Amino acid sequence: MAIQKLLTLLFPQLILFFLFLSSTNSQLLNLNIGLGLGLTNSKGLQLGFYKQTCPNADLIVHNVIQKFISSDPTLAAPLLRMHFHDCFVRGCDGSVLLNSTSTNQAEKDAIPNQTLRGAHTIGIGHCSVISDRLYNFSGRGDTDPSLNATYAAELKTKCKPGDSTTVVEMDPGSSRTFDSDYYNVVNTRRGIFQSDAALLNDIQTRTYVLLQSSPNGTTFKKDLGSSMVKLGRIGVLTGSQGEIRKQCALVN
Repeated sequence: MAIQKLLTLLFPQLILFFLFLSSTNSQLLNLNIGLGLGLTNSKGLQLGFYKQTCPNADLIVHNVIQKFISSDPTLAAPLLRMHFHDCFVRGCDGSVLLNSTSTNQAEKDAIPNQTLRGAHTIGIGHCSVISDRLYNFSGRGDTDPSLNATYAAELKTKCKPGDSTTVVEMDPGSSRTFDSDYYNVVNTRRGIFQSDAALLNDIQTRTYVLLQSSPNGTTFKKDLGSSMVKLGRIGVLTGSQGEIRKQCALVN
């Protein structure tokens, strides 16, 4: 049972890892292998855990993900976001897969998870998420002054007040490419979310934005790979902890 549970836990990390395969060079690929799969930690995760019970586990995941993303590249963004939202809420336990019940709203049905699809460098967001920032930032019918005025005007041509169906790119012009162009967007105050703008308010995050938006800013993929792997170790359930669901979307 522990093996099944851990396999379920690692699927999001494997998904993330194989997303990197198509967008990095061999040097970075080797680094991501070490970061994502080659370390043993206090949670008991280790390379080769399924060597005897399911030796082709990583290949199976790779082939499935490659098949679906090849036919629909827009799936890459929500998969990255799924990894974040599952692990960020009380650890990586597959809770993002649960259905809502009469007494509890599921994570996947929360408004942010329905209206955002991506990790800001790829993906889209619905106009409803940024409506207040465009039309009523401080409650006086104004626009967020931290948003580039020219870009705000452009967004308003796409997102009308009350629009809940139109979508806009998180990373304008590069929403389907996993790259560091996002930091150029943030640095020119064209990030569509307040969380994007907030990166320029702190000295540490602002310094990082400036580094990655420079011609020599080449550490983004390595850094994100490392941080996502660390995220994937939060609240790990192994051994007799938790339960193995008979149906992924329902508690036993």
